[in-house]
Amino acid sequence: VLSGCVRSPVLDEAKRDLAAGDAAGALARLEEALRADPNNRELRAYYLRQRDLLVARETAAAQQALALGQYAQATAAFESALEFDPDNARARAGLQDLDAARRRAERLAEAETLAAKGDARKAEDIARAVLAEDPGNAAARQLLRKLEAQALERRPATDAVRSALSR
Repeated sequence: VLSGCVRSPVLDEAKRDLAAGDAAGALARLEEALRADPNNRELRAYYLRQRDLLVARETAAAQQALALGQYAQATAAFESALEFDPDNARARAGLQDLDAARRRAERLAEAETLAAKGDARKAEDIARAVLAEDPGNAAARQLLRKLEAQALERRPATDAVRSALSR
């Protein structure tokens, strides 16, 4: 009965760990204490609050890394969040978004290769498919602009050849 009211030394130690930057150690200490005293409401509330803050920090860092195309860092941060909360929907969805972003990047790399080999039509098709999946994809937009610029550069030469042939 008193376990929820008495100040826990484990709670104080966990707070020191957090202040020292050892969030993983603090959470492990709190989990262990909760297993020993599952009815300690103060401990449970503090654990859940700190876990949620840590998971939110990790998923935010992962989202930022993903937006910058830093896939390894994003993966590590999402996985770190899931170590603390294996059921976290945001981190799980983030890993799915990460996989999709990697696939789009691979497809755009293929499109760049096709464009360099002169197959602008296939490169454009891939870039447009990526944009259909991710309308804000800057790399796909940039590739389309590049392909359009190349087409415009070729067009005057084509017009000149037609003009010369019609004479």
